[in-house]
Amino acid sequence: MEDHPPLPPHSEVPQHFTAYEITAGAKDWTLTAAPYQRQLMDDTPGRGAYRCLPLSMANQAGWFVHAPVSFTAVWHGGVEATAVDIEFDESSVVRSEAVMSHFGSGIITFRLPFLFRTPPGIGLLVRGAPNWPLVNFAPLEGLVETDWNPASFTMNWKILEPERPVRFEKEVPVCFIQPFDLNLPERLETERKPLDQQSDDGRDYVTWRQERQEFLGSEAQKRGEWQKDYFRGMDASGKGVESHRTNFRLKDFGDA
Repeated sequence: MEDHPPLPPHSEVPQHFTAYEITAGAKDWTLTAAPYQRQLMDDTPGRGAYRCLPLSMANQAGWFVHAPVSFTAVWHGGVEATAVDIEFDESSVVRSEAVMSHFGSGIITFRLPFLFRTPPGIGLLVRGAPNWPLVNFAPLEGLVETDWNPASFTMNWKILEPERPVRFEKEVPVCFIQPFDLNLPERLETERKPLDQQSDDGRDYVTWRQERQEFLGSEAQKRGEWQKDYFRGMDASGKGVESHRTNFRLKDFGDA
């Protein structure tokens, strides 16, 4: 494995995350810190999905990019770019410059009007908004080295079934951009082994499993109560951990 030079101390790393506007129509696009709410979570009984902290944390761990355009599209099944018909709700500069069938094979491309710049060693995971599914329309993910790359990039969505219209509203994020430490995956020493129940991790897991089994089907669960240890950041002994997070407080992109 190739060795990577260590990053400078955190205090010395520039923490600026900049979105340069590179087209005249960029002013019509929006960049916002993603909220934790999702419609599919609102629609669960009693909004119970919000009890799952990992879902809420994933929802807000990045920024939304919105285009000021709504459209309906149909893919007729061919591999050529012309096999996709896009019908926009209204005429705009965005329609002609930024949304198109470019790659073919039922893929619709959004040409983002920004050049993103992140701190050294940090790239952007560019993906669909977490927990925001669309019917017959799937986002294609990319990982971009935005700490040096002088080129802008696109966001692409794949129509899954031919002859079945897809709908894209202005309220839907074109993409979700999430900072990613480009060096971290290769720095991790991975291993796989049976869990030793006499180890600290093993004892904690056994305690959690026993408490979970006792709770399932209990009167407390029937009353609608739920176990909150993870949400509260409490380990198996009931002690609070130091590194627990329940939200992100991301800054919106303001004008310089």
